Amino acid sequence: MKNSVMLLLCFTGIRPIISTHTCNDVNCYGSLIAQVYNEYNTAGILVASTTTHLLFQTLIYWHEISTTLSDQGIPTVMVNFAEFTERMEFYRRHPNRPFVVIILHRPGDLYFFSQITKSLPMNYVLWLILFIGDADKDACNFCRDPHENLLNLKFNSEVLIMCCNSNIIEDWWSVTRNGTNKGQLGRWIEERNEIEWFAHKSIHRRRTSLEGRAFRISFVQDSSYIWIKDGHLQGFLADVLRELAKSMNFTISTATVEDTYGILDPGTSIWRGVVGQLQRQATDIGVDGFSRTSARRSVIDFTVPIITVDSRLYIKKPDGTNVQWNAYFQAFTRTLWAVIIAVILIMPVFLTLIKYNRRFNFFPLIVEHYLHVWGIYCQQGLPEFPDGMPLRILYVSIFISALVVSSAYSASLTSFLAVSQLPFNTMEQFIKDGTYGLTAVYGSEDYNTFKFSNDTVLRQMMSFMKPKGSLPKSYFEGFSQACKERVAFYTHYEITKGREMYVMPCEMVSFKTGSNQLSGIILPLQSEYRTFINHHLQRFKTNGVIRRIAQKYNRNDEPPKTVHTPVHLRGIVPILGILIFGFIIASIIFLVERSFYSFRNKLRRRQMRKI
Repeated sequence: MKNSVMLLLCFTGIRPIISTHTCNDVNCYGSLIAQVYNEYNTAGILVASTTTHLLFQTLIYWHEISTTLSDQGIPTVMVNFAEFTERMEFYRRHPNRPFVVIILHRPGDLYFFSQITKSLPMNYVLWLILFIGDADKDACNFCRDPHENLLNLKFNSEVLIMCCNSNIIEDWWSVTRNGTNKGQLGRWIEERNEIEWFAHKSIHRRRTSLEGRAFRISFVQDSSYIWIKDGHLQGFLADVLRELAKSMNFTISTATVEDTYGILDPGTSIWRGVVGQLQRQATDIGVDGFSRTSARRSVIDFTVPIITVDSRLYIKKPDGTNVQWNAYFQAFTRTLWAVIIAVILIMPVFLTLIKYNRRFNFFPLIVEHYLHVWGIYCQQGLPEFPDGMPLRILYVSIFISALVVSSAYSASLTSFLAVSQLPFNTMEQFIKDGTYGLTAVYGSEDYNTFKFSNDTVLRQMMSFMKPKGSLPKSYFEGFSQACKERVAFYTHYEITKGREMYVMPCEMVSFKTGSNQLSGIILPLQSEYRTFINHHLQRFKTNGVIRRIAQKYNRNDEPPKTVHTPVHLRGIVPILGILIFGFIIASIIFLVERSFYSFRNKLRRRQMRKI
């Protein structure tokens, strides 16, 4: 009984709906609401009105409509305006979009509802507002000619309107905040109890103009995507923004430059940089390459990514004349060296077994064959070519293998010594090397990659980061640090080719650490323009506009001129060391042989004297 009384208190002021509106029966309104519900595929229906001058027949009328909708499997709830705000808070905690039907009869109803909408997210809900009343009423006059923005509409509000005694379904929204825009969506055909939609266009295709509204933008100093030159915006994102302004009909009023992308001060919990400007509503659009972080998502809205960059570690190119002692052994792998050594050790044994007979001593014969095989691999000939066919075949095979090994080694060694090798090729190797520091532009997306990451490798890399006070303030300063200090500069590859100002202060080498997608445009949280900007950006990606603009700013650098640097003494130290080592070994062997020869001669002379 209590629930029945509450329902009786929900709806009043709806007496004229049966007699004055074109849609004048239960099937009519039920079909109208059901068809809108099916067209927009919402979660459920919430019907709301005021609670004055309740008429019993009105309650019965809407109860029948609710029953009709429920019979069709459409969940329907009826509330009054006093409960409406609380009910909407319940829907905001759920991902499904609700469909709200508002019944307005008197000017007081309109004013009361306008006060409610000041605190409601008009863009989150699909609205169907039914103006019920005689043609001479103020509410109906407002419906025909809305003034200002009494319903607190936004650009992305989806509000369907049916005016008194009209069968036209209108679409209302607002561009300028102090006015109401409207267009026709469809017509209610009473004879067939159905809606004739004029065009099944999405909201993004219906609302194509912001009527020249001026926006304030912000971007980061020394950006490689947007900058100011001769008083004009230039760069990849500047051209994208111009295409966007042309498609959506807006203008740029001011452009401010910030030092950082967005840094959260842990002490004050205040955001700095472009993100901070958006959070404080000091700017309307942030334009640059912004990476998505959970902290930023809580204060700003990201548009779809339109920039894909390769993140790289840059270091100064190692001096190619400084040859490492182990460089001569790195031309071949350990497995290949093991095979070569095994061949040199085994082949003399086979040669000895083929030639050996009892007339020769085994040990001198195998030593002789070892010297022959070693000489072949050192590009030396034989004192005399053997007579036996088996020995000839085996020696020819050894000669061919030695020729192949020598040619391959020479080519591999030349390539290895001519091309500068990085001390590391992955971030794991960088950490293991431990001889380089790490630097990145403070407050940039590159710095935040390490600062806010939960990845184990990136957190280990962060331990190599220079102190905040020593970090570069610009990308050019970062490259300069990498040239002057033993540090690796972390940035994305687009930096090196996006602007003419980025001329490397020295010759550098780099390796790719990964790819990252960046949003070129960020907006204030719950921005009414986000879905429209995303729509146009996706269209630009599909029709090739983004690709065309990117090709314009992808700088094709001329290959650097080859400069042959002189080789200093320390550059040939390994070669000299090998020669000296070989000379010492040869001298030792020579002295041993001389001593052995002298000792043997003395021994023979003694034996002769005894005889």
